Amino acid sequence: MWDNFPKVVDFLWAAFYDILKQKEAPDLILPRRDELAVPMCFTALAASGAGLYVPKIKTERKSNVKTRIRALLLALVLVLTMTTGVWAAGTGSERTAGARLTMTAEYRAGNAVVTVYLEGGEGVTNGRLTATYDPKVSTLTGSRVLGSFGASSVNGETAGEVCLAWVGSNLTAEKTPMMELTFQVTQDGTFAAEAGEVYAGEEKRTVEGDAVSLEYNPFQDIENHWAKEEILKAYHGGLFQGVTGTKFVPEGKMDRAMFVTVLYRFAGSPAVESLETAFTDVDTARYYGAAVAWAVEQGVTNGVSQTQFAPHQAISRQELVTMLYRYAKATGQDVTGQADLSQFVDAGKVAGWAEAAVAWALKEEILEGYPGSYLLPRGSATRAQAAVIFCRYGQL
Repeated sequence: MWDNFPKVVDFLWAAFYDILKQKEAPDLILPRRDELAVPMCFTALAASGAGLYVPKIKTERKSNVKTRIRALLLALVLVLTMTTGVWAAGTGSERTAGARLTMTAEYRAGNAVVTVYLEGGEGVTNGRLTATYDPKVSTLTGSRVLGSFGASSVNGETAGEVCLAWVGSNLTAEKTPMMELTFQVTQDGTFAAEAGEVYAGEEKRTVEGDAVSLEYNPFQDIENHWAKEEILKAYHGGLFQGVTGTKFVPEGKMDRAMFVTVLYRFAGSPAVESLETAFTDVDTARYYGAAVAWAVEQGVTNGVSQTQFAPHQAISRQELVTMLYRYAKATGQDVTGQADLSQFVDAGKVAGWAEAAVAWALKEEILEGYPGSYLLPRGSATRAQAAVIFCRYGQL
C-alpha cells in the first residue's frame, strides 16, 4: 500500500489543483507536490480521535469566504480519502512480526520428549500451529498443553501430524511454552514445526518454523560398545535411563537400588501396599523407595541384613541373578533347569544362597562366564551387563 501512496497523492492533487486553480480560485498560490507535507502518522491520529492533519494553503491576498471554505473542504477530502484507504488496508493485513517456534528435545525413560515454544508472541490472542513427523520411525505416545492460553488439548489423531489451536488468549511472555509431546522412537527421525500463523486481534502474523532431531540412540558413549543393541532395547523399553541425557555410562557399576528399580519397571511398576520396610538405610522418598518395598513384598530381596539394604552398594553378579531368579519363581516361571557349576574354576566362590540362581541363569543362557572358565560371581555387574541380562531374560 505505501508503495503506491505517492501515486495516489499525485493523482488526487492534480485533480484538485485543476479545480482550485482554474475554476474556484485562479488567484491562489498553491504548493508544489514536494510542499504537500502529509505526515505518515496521520493514521494513528485519525484512529485515536486526536484530529486530522490539514495542509495549509498560502494566499497572497484575501479571497472571499466561499472560496476559502471550498479550498479547505477540498483539502480535507484529500486527507480523509488517503487516511481511510491506508487505515483500512492496515486492518487485518499480514506482516512478519519476528515470531518463531523453537523446540528442545530430551530423553526420558526411553522416549523423546519435545517441548515447543513460541518466541516473540507478545500480544498474540489466537492462532494455529502444525507440526509433522514420520510415523514410520516415531510414534506419538503422549501430549499436553503447557500453561493456560486458551488451548484445551493437542490434536494428534492424524498419524504424522500434530495441531494446536487456541483463541481468547493474550500472550505476554517473550518465550511462551506451548506444548509437550512424547515420542517412542524406533529410528532416527525429525520433528518439524511448520510455519504457522497467529493473530494479535485482527492482525495476522506469520510464524517461522523449527525442527528438532529425534534420535534412536541419544547416548554418545555407546556408539561402538559391544552391548549397544541391548542397551538401546532396554532403554527404549523403559527399563533404563541415561546417567545424563547423552551418556549411558555402560561400564559404570550397577548399584543395588538401581537394579531393583529396573526389575520393578520390568514388572510394570505395580502399586505397593506400603513404602515402609525394615531397612533403616532406605529413603522412601528417593526414586528407588517403591521398588525396594515391592521387592520385599515379592520376596525378591532380603537385604544384606535384617535392617540394611545397602542401596548404593555395587550389586554383584550373583546378587543380580539371585534377585532375577526369585522374581521368576514368584511369577510362576519354571526355574528347575540347572547348569553344572563345576565347569568353572572359581565355582567355589559362589555363595550357598546363590548356587541355584547362578546355575539356573547359566542353564537359560542369561548369564555367561568369562574367558578362562571364570564366573566371577562376586564381581560387580556393570550397567551394560545388566541391560544384556534383562534383554536375554525378556526373551524366555
